Amino acid sequence: MASLEHQNHEKRLNQHLKEFPDYVLEYIQAQKRAERSPSTLLGYIHEYKRFFAFLLREGIAPYEKIQDIPYTVLEHLKKDEIESYIDYLREEDIQVRKGIFSKRSKAAVNRNISALTSLFSYLTKETENEDGECYFYRNVMSKIKISKNADTASRRSKMISSKILHDESISSFLNSVRHEYENKIEKKAKECFKKNKERDIAILSVFLGTGLRVSELVSLTMDSIDFNERQIDVVRKGGKNDTVEILPEALEDLKAYLSIRNSRYKATDNDFYVFVTNYQGKVKPMSVRTIQNLVER
Repeated sequence: MASLEHQNHEKRLNQHLKEFPDYVLEYIQAQKRAERSPSTLLGYIHEYKRFFAFLLREGIAPYEKIQDIPYTVLEHLKKDEIESYIDYLREEDIQVRKGIFSKRSKAAVNRNISALTSLFSYLTKETENEDGECYFYRNVMSKIKISKNADTASRRSKMISSKILHDESISSFLNSVRHEYENKIEKKAKECFKKNKERDIAILSVFLGTGLRVSELVSLTMDSIDFNERQIDVVRKGGKNDTVEILPEALEDLKAYLSIRNSRYKATDNDFYVFVTNYQGKVKPMSVRTIQNLVER
């Protein structure tokens, strides 16, 4: 059964695809057959939209809209045009909050390059026109190199979690949420906080105590937790299975939440996602956006 997040990403992906030329739709369909997740493909589509918009804005693709850009434009792109786009990615000011701007991280730039590399590889190696030939063979992205971190996702999680909950400022933060936060908020917000206190503390603690991505956190199921071994089974990006350690402090916060989960949110054995909410009498898994809002608060 596909997760709610999976279904939402699939729906959004299909909506965005309406803006793209046929060869991009063909590529996405091929990636679906290769069992790439909707989350990954949705990320690719956002990168492609940024790239094609750049081609239109700079006059490299002299067309009205993205959907009109033929693959011949990609075929004849020059290396310096791709490098100009990468420079734009690195130098653009991104508004993170009102009045506060930041540059894209190296990882964000590399994700864009990787997405384009995948598309160009498909168009020059896996496509087939009426003559049985690929759409084109000149792959300018083969000339663009990126550096990648050799650490595995599991290793990164261990490094993050081992540092994070042993960091005094983080421990102080969690203690502040437990004992002080409700005294600093208005009455209505305080009522909501008290109702969800165990759950929200567990979310923050598990998030910090495992190094999981938010999308991985919302996808956790009840049978994925091994309390004896202090481990959690996780479905990683691309649908790959992995197991990560959870620190004892985070595990205790998770146990506290699970002890009230069913009674507080009217969950049953059929509600297999760990972190849930109850909206209009219905138990639902929490979304990525809801948890992002929680962290911001």
